[in-house]
Amino acid sequence: MIYYFAHPYSGNEEANHQDCCYRTAQLLKQGYLVFSPICHSHHLDIHLNWNWKQWLNHCTRIIHRINFDGIILAPGWEKSRGCYVERNLFVDNKKIVLLYDDIIKEAVSENET
Repeated sequence: MIYYFAHPYSGNEEANHQDCCYRTAQLLKQGYLVFSPICHSHHLDIHLNWNWKQWLNHCTRIIHRINFDGIILAPGWEKSRGCYVERNLFVDNKKIVLLYDDIIKEAVSENET
C-alpha cells in the first residue's frame, strides 16, 4: 500500500519541512510506504516561488496520477488549507484516511508490550 502524507507547510516552511522529514522517517520505520510532497519538493520552493494554490495544484495532479491507497494526515492538518483539500480528495474517493498520531501511538503501544 502507498500513502500520501499530507503535512502543513505554510507559515514556517523550514521548521515544517524538518518536522515533515522526521515524521516521514518515522512512518517509513513503521513499514509505511509514503509519498511526502513536503520532503520531496521543499528544496524546489526557493526556485519556483509558487504560492500555496500553485503547490496545491501540483500536489492534486500527483494525487490524480498515482493510485494512492490512502492518506496520512500530520498533526495540525486541520489548520492547513492544503491538507484539508487533499484530505477531501481521498474522502470523496473513499480511500483510507489515517492520522499520523494514531499510527505512532499504536507503534509505541506495541513496543511497550
